[in-house]
Amino acid sequence: MNIADMVLCTTTIAASTETSILRSRAELTSFNEAAACAELEVLAAWSRGSCILAGDDSQLPPTIMSDNARWINTVRKCNHLTRQGKIPMIHRLREIGYPYWEQTEQICMAQGQFDIANTVIYANRLTYHDSAKLSYPRFELARKIKQWSQSLNSNCMAASEVSHMSAGPDDRALAFMISPTGSYSYKALRGPSNVNTQDVHLMLKYLDSTMATIPEIDLA
Repeated sequence: MNIADMVLCTTTIAASTETSILRSRAELTSFNEAAACAELEVLAAWSRGSCILAGDDSQLPPTIMSDNARWINTVRKCNHLTRQGKIPMIHRLREIGYPYWEQTEQICMAQGQFDIANTVIYANRLTYHDSAKLSYPRFELARKIKQWSQSLNSNCMAASEVSHMSAGPDDRALAFMISPTGSYSYKALRGPSNVNTQDVHLMLKYLDSTMATIPEIDLA
C-alpha cells in the first residue's frame, strides 16, 4: 500500500492505526455513500488534503444507537447524542454553506427502473439522462428481463390470471412486482389462509425462471 496511487477501503480501515501513514500522505480522500457515514467516521478517516463526500441524504442515514436504548433498569438514555449522530457530515456541510453539486439525472439505470423511488422518495424531482434509454446497448440485460416478465403470461400464470398482467411501456423497464394490485406484473396469489399469500414461494419460482431463461444473471 505504501506505493499505491489509490487505496480503496472502509472508513474503519481508513481510520485504523495500520493506515495512519497513508492518511498522512493522502492528497485526496473520497467517501462513497457518505450520507450513511457518521461525522466521526469522516473526521477519523480524513487527515489531510482535499475531501469529496458523495452520497444521498434522502437514503439511509448513519447507523447509530437507537433513541430508545436505555440503561438496564433505568430510564436513562444510553446515548444522548443520537439525534445529532443521525445527521451525516454531507448534510451538515451543505446546511452551513459549503459548495456542493446536486445530481438530478439518473445515469446508471435504464428508463423505468428508477420510477418507483423517484415517485416515493424524490417527488419526481429527478430525470433520466439521455444515456439511460432502454434501447442503448449497455441495457441489453434490462431488455431481456423485460421480455422475460412479459412471457410470464404463458409460463407462470394460470389462465384465469392472465388478464391481470399487461405489458409495460416499450421504452421503460419497470421494476418487477409481485403483490401490488393492478401493477403490470400483478399476480393473484392463493394460499391456505388469508395471511399466507405464498409470496416467498412465488418469488423463488420467478428467480428460478429468470436464471433459466437469462444465463447472464448471476445471483452468487
